[in-house]
Amino acid sequence: MDAKTNFRYDYTKTMMMKMFMSKPDGKGGSIVDLDFSKALK
Repeated sequence: MDAKTNFRYDYTKTMMMKMFMSKPDGKGGSIVDLDFSKALK
């Protein structure tokens, strides 16, 4: 690869996952279901 294309990555060969971490509580705050330290375990 040359210097112009070495940052490109083929994302068709990756697996993406989403986690439910929090939701708005309707009062300007959040209801946290999963904090960052638990998400990294």
